[in-house]
Amino acid sequence: SDPKAVFEISASDATSGIDRYEIQIDGTLVDTLVGDGKKHYETGILEPGTHMVTITAFDKAENFVSKEITLEVESILPPEITEYPEVLASGEVVVVKGETYPDAKVTLWIGKNSRSVESHIVSSNERGNFTLELPQGLSRGSYILWGEVVDSRGAVSDASETLSFKVSWPSL
Repeated sequence: SDPKAVFEISASDATSGIDRYEIQIDGTLVDTLVGDGKKHYETGILEPGTHMVTITAFDKAENFVSKEITLEVESILPPEITEYPEVLASGEVVVVKGETYPDAKVTLWIGKNSRSVESHIVSSNERGNFTLELPQGLSRGSYILWGEVVDSRGAVSDASETLSFKVSWPSL
């Protein structure tokens, strides 16, 4: 879903006229639009989840009226990791490949445990394919791997399926 919302805002006050519109998202003031008449407003990029938008119109006498709107921003599909090493030797080049949206930023997380996780950011090409190469390899141990993606609009995915692989001693 689109990570931004667009609003047409209008209010009228025959006595003093509209002074400004205040826009709050999730209780935080994010913008003030000054002046009377119809206004166009586009939010910044919103994270997936439910958001409460409150638009308040103030007249020049500081009287006001508010309208609340609930927005639901859905996450996009996570990247699909199509190739990864299930077993490899310590120091061997690690190659991870996958598919996602065209021209997107993919964050791949690799870690031995939940306290020792490193992120690696790669871009997908115009067909949505991506590749991560770690030429220095990894040390011996059991690893987990998963990914997340941000598309060209700024929409964010949930995490992909968590995969596991092992790095063993190098062969002699």
